[in-house]
Amino acid sequence: MPGDQGVDHAGLAHARSREQGRSTRVGVFARDEQLKQVVQEKLQVQRSPEQIAGSLRTEHPDRPEWHSCHETIYQGIYFGGERGLQRELTRNLRTRWGLRLRRRRVKDRRPRLTVHSRMIDERPAVVEKRSRLGDFEGDLIVGRHGASAIGTLVDRATGLVRLVHLPDAWHGEATADAIIAAVSDLVILGPAGL
Repeated sequence: MPGDQGVDHAGLAHARSREQGRSTRVGVFARDEQLKQVVQEKLQVQRSPEQIAGSLRTEHPDRPEWHSCHETIYQGIYFGGERGLQRELTRNLRTRWGLRLRRRRVKDRRPRLTVHSRMIDERPAVVEKRSRLGDFEGDLIVGRHGASAIGTLVDRATGLVRLVHLPDAWHGEATADAIIAAVSDLVILGPAGL
C-alpha cells in the first residue's frame, strides 16, 4: 500500500538524520587550509566577517567552495576548535566579544520597567474628549547621535506646549525629574475652582 511506504520512508529519514547529527562535521576551514589563511589574514587587518564574505565572492569568482557567508566565519572563530580559525582573532572583531553570548529565554529575562505604567488604551474616556485641563501628552525629540534631547508636553485641551530641556541625560529618572520641574508651576484646580 502506498501509505505504508510513506511511513517506512519517514522512519528511514529520521534514522539517517539522527545518525548525521551524531557524526562530527569537519568545518570548512579545517578542510581548506588555504581558505583558512586568507580569512585569518583579512581578520588580522580588522575586516569584518561581512566584508570578508563579500570579498571572497568578488576576488575568487572561480572558487565557489570559498564563497562562505559571514555566519560561517563567525562560527569558525567562536566554535572552530583547534582546526578552525584562531580564537585570538575575536579581538579584531568590531564587537570585541571573546564569547558569543547565548540569548536568555523569555521567562528568564527581567522586565525593563519596574513601575507599572498605564497603557494609552487604559486612560479614562474624559481624556479622549479633551474637555479638561491637565491631560498632557509627552514626547521626546533626540538630537543627532543622541547628543541632546528635548521633551515636549502638550495639554490635550488647550494645546499649551511645554518644552523640557534635557541637557545632560534623557533616560529614566533624569527625564522624570525634568518633567516634574516643567509642570511644577501649574496650579491644580479641583472641581470647585473651575
